[in-house]
Amino acid sequence: MSGEIILVPALGTPLGATLLAGAGAVVLAGAALRMVEAWRDEKRRESQRLQAEEKRATQAWQTYQSQQQQISQVLMSERVQLQEQLQNLALLSREASESQCSPTDSITAQAEGFIQRADEARSEHFAILKSWIEALPDALFDDKDLPFQRLRKQWLQYCSRINSGELIDDLTLVTFKDTLQATLEAHERALVQRQEQLEGRLGRCERCLEQVLEYEYLVQQLAPESIQGYGKTLDTLKQKLLQALKQGEVSVGLLDLVQRQFDQIATQIDDLLQSRAVQTATLNRLQHHMEAQGYQLLQDEIATQSVWSIPGGERVIVQLHPDHRIATQVVHERAVYSKLALSADELAFLRQQEDRWCKDVQQVLKNMIKDGFQYAVQFERDVPEENISVVVVESVDELLAADELEQKSDPRALK
Repeated sequence: MSGEIILVPALGTPLGATLLAGAGAVVLAGAALRMVEAWRDEKRRESQRLQAEEKRATQAWQTYQSQQQQISQVLMSERVQLQEQLQNLALLSREASESQCSPTDSITAQAEGFIQRADEARSEHFAILKSWIEALPDALFDDKDLPFQRLRKQWLQYCSRINSGELIDDLTLVTFKDTLQATLEAHERALVQRQEQLEGRLGRCERCLEQVLEYEYLVQQLAPESIQGYGKTLDTLKQKLLQALKQGEVSVGLLDLVQRQFDQIATQIDDLLQSRAVQTATLNRLQHHMEAQGYQLLQDEIATQSVWSIPGGERVIVQLHPDHRIATQVVHERAVYSKLALSADELAFLRQQEDRWCKDVQQVLKNMIKDGFQYAVQFERDVPEENISVVVVESVDELLAADELEQKSDPRALK
């Protein structure tokens, strides 16, 4: 007979079992593993749903997202215009090539430019190039940080020289056209890069916010001390993001910082969540099998500790530790409080119930193993007489009477 029994996870991995590492390693198989995965997945889905709702309700995020999307649309519009202009320029180049002198022309004729005199400056090719340049978006020439103001100034100088009757050779115009084309292509690539960076930063910002919000809800499933510690860190990260969103400027440096600090705690939270999933599944099945043996749950005020009545009398306290050890101890019941040691009859009855618990827990253990919880008895002994705990059993009527007496003795209740 044993009044104190400790069950520990058996780390041998039978066929089909899985070793779950985290806050205490444990081997699970079959239904046990499915229960753990189902609980964990359910909590994650619920946390994702809640974070999505909170994100939609976060005005700072909605405003920032809208602003960034508008900027991205403007960049896309500029890219489309540039691509159209570059296509027109390519067409112009083909037309100019087709109109050039044929290979049968003399070397002297080939060397001559397509603009030889002032009237030739207003030829078809010059007019096409002129109309193409004038069709470029004004925004290109309004931005002082871009080189197009300088190029337009150069083009206007060419136009002035031609209009004044000056001859401008074909090579000069071709060189100008090639320079302008290369500049436009470089600007189009810069727009692509800028849009990709903007959308990438927006996506990173959204993922960071989603992760922080989701894990704020996930930590609520953990022990109070974990909620307080990790919850404070996650709230700090969220406030950093919200402050940047309100200012309309979320830097890559800030996102790197938030992601790095989040990653440092996310793995720890995942391990604790896994452990909590195992504890929840273990307690659920433990309760099921104890009730099947005729035990009645009396108290479960602490998530990992419960008090049960043993059929016929006495109680057993069941404690599930963070490392998944299950510790149990039989305690004696008395109708009234007394400092006296247990009588011979009381001690004999306690030993009898210890023996019952010792046999029943073996059946519970077998059923737990069938479920897929790999446990083994690590320690068992009779509770030493000097260490026997005693609880006072009070009836419902006695509890109500005591509560009424307490209210009457409270001066505030008389007012």
